[in-house]
Amino acid sequence: MSEFLHPAYVIHQYPYRDSSAIVRFLTPEGGLVSAVAKGIKTARYNTKAGLLHPFTLLQISLVGKGPLYTLRQIELVKVKDLKSAKALALGLYLNELLLTFLAESESNIPLFNAYERALLGIARGDYGTALREFELSLLESLGYGFLLDGDQDEQALEPDAYYLLELEKLPLKVEDTGGEDVYAGSVLLAIAQRDWKCKGARSAAKRLCKRAIQYYTGNKIFKSQLLWQQYSDME
Repeated sequence: MSEFLHPAYVIHQYPYRDSSAIVRFLTPEGGLVSAVAKGIKTARYNTKAGLLHPFTLLQISLVGKGPLYTLRQIELVKVKDLKSAKALALGLYLNELLLTFLAESESNIPLFNAYERALLGIARGDYGTALREFELSLLESLGYGFLLDGDQDEQALEPDAYYLLELEKLPLKVEDTGGEDVYAGSVLLAIAQRDWKCKGARSAAKRLCKRAIQYYTGNKIFKSQLLWQQYSDME
């Protein structure tokens, strides 16, 4: 990346050698990037070290050819204030998803914008909507999104019909409405349109996203899950 300033969210950091740290940022043009913050633990850079915390939006410049850059400049833009313990846990969950799914240095501007919206939603306390929309955006950006443009017979989904929806497959119109993977057409259309006023849409999206994330991560247990289990289940 160039030495020009780029917007970046701090996603994670860990110690590197005696006085430095490796920081992982989410950027619009570069996606997930890693950079060495040299000498950040010394008294000279103590103020800058305080900026390198999760959910902090910065303007940064990086030098080098990657995959490990060197952090040159840091300017604070804003900090997303996740006040409650539950909000903090959910924010960490977003970061774990990014670290799990994203490859280094792949541009993903829509996902950067989705992450920012999710942090705003969590900060407002709109947990369920923020999480579902981010999970859906993440899966779609990686080519794992749900195929809701039509059914297996190449017909548009009907609001009053029911469909079997399995991962990586188009919905299949069915008569039996009682299966675990069967959803009303109205619910699937609402998920596609992010219409959370539709009864059952948000809970169905939660179930679908959970199944997809478990499948594509090999049933990984996220560390943030251990934190949020102390609170009510994610909405």
